[in-house]
Amino acid sequence: MHFKTLVLTSFILSSLFSSSVYSEEQASAAVKVAKIKQIKMSEHIVAYGVLEAKADNVVSLSLAHSGLVNQLWVRLGQRVKKGDRLAKIITSPEARMQYFQAISAVEYAKQQLTRSKRLFSEKLTTKAAVENAIKNLADSQSALNALIKRKQNKSQESLFAPLSGIITQLNLTQGQRVQSNENAMLIASENHVVARVGIEPEEVKLLPANTTVTLSHVFDDSINVKSTINSINAMVNPSTHLIDAMIDIPAIQAKSFILGTRVKANFILPPQLYFVVPRSAVLNDANGYFIFTLKNKIAHKIYIKKNIEQNNMVAISGDIQLNEIVVILGNYILKDGMLTRELH
Repeated sequence: MHFKTLVLTSFILSSLFSSSVYSEEQASAAVKVAKIKQIKMSEHIVAYGVLEAKADNVVSLSLAHSGLVNQLWVRLGQRVKKGDRLAKIITSPEARMQYFQAISAVEYAKQQLTRSKRLFSEKLTTKAAVENAIKNLADSQSALNALIKRKQNKSQESLFAPLSGIITQLNLTQGQRVQSNENAMLIASENHVVARVGIEPEEVKLLPANTTVTLSHVFDDSINVKSTINSINAMVNPSTHLIDAMIDIPAIQAKSFILGTRVKANFILPPQLYFVVPRSAVLNDANGYFIFTLKNKIAHKIYIKKNIEQNNMVAISGDIQLNEIVVILGNYILKDGMLTRELH
C-alpha cells in the first residue's frame, strides 16, 4: 500500500515538474534583436508624365480667309524645316467677292471726294461734306488694305513653315472647306521640350523649386537627364487628380527624347536624419505599422509611422529612442507583454 502511494506521488510530482517546464518555455519566445540607429537618408519621390513642347515655343498657323484645301504636304507628327510648304488653299468665291467689292468702294469714294471738292469750289457744298468724303475714302482704302493683307486679292494661298519643328496639331484634310481665322496647325520647336509630370498633392510641399530630378524613359533607364523643377501648378489636374509639375529638358539633350514620350521623374530630396530599423522589424495590422521593443526581456508593442526605405532599412518615427532594443526575428509570434529569450 505504501509502495503504491509512493509511486503515485512520484508520478504526480513528475507531471507537475514537466508541466511547469513546458509552461515556462511556452511563455517565452526566442527572438533576435537589433538596436534602433539614426542615420541620414535621402527620400526619393517618383512621378510619371509625358514630354511636350514648351508653350512659348509653339506657333499657331491660322487661315486668313475662307477657302478650300487644295493640297496638303504635311502630316501629324512630321518634322518640317523653316520655309517648307505646308498647304495650298484656294480662296473661296465669297472671299474674292469681298475683295472686288472693296475695290469698287474705294473707286466710288474717290469719285465722291472729287465731286465734293468741285461742289465746294463752286460754293455748292460745305467744307464738312468734303471732310466727310475724305474720311469715307480713307475708311474704304483701309478696308481694302486689310483684305489684301489677308491675301483675298489672290486666287490661292500657300502656307509655309515659319520655323523648324514638329507638327503637333493638324486640323486640315485634303478637300476640306475652311473658314477665315480657323486654326490650321501647330508647329512646336523640338529643341525646347518640357516634361509634364503628375505629383501627389500631399508630396508637393516636399518639392521646392530647385529640387534635383532625374528624367528617364519609362522602359529605358539608359537614357536620362538631370534637371530641376521649373514650376508646379497651383491646382489639381481634373483628368489625373494629380498636380502637374513642369521640368525643362536641357536643349543639348532635347533631341534624345521624342514629343509624347512617357517619362519617369525621380526627385531626390535633401538628406535628413531618421531613426532606422531593419525591414524585418516592422509589422502591420488593422491599426497600422508597429514594432516590438524589449525592456528586461519583456516585449512592448509600439505603433510607429513608417517612412522611406533604403538598403533593407526602414525609417520610422514614434515613441522610440536611439539604441532602443527592437526585435527583428521572431516578432510575428510576439504579443504585448510576452517574455522573450534572445537567440545568439
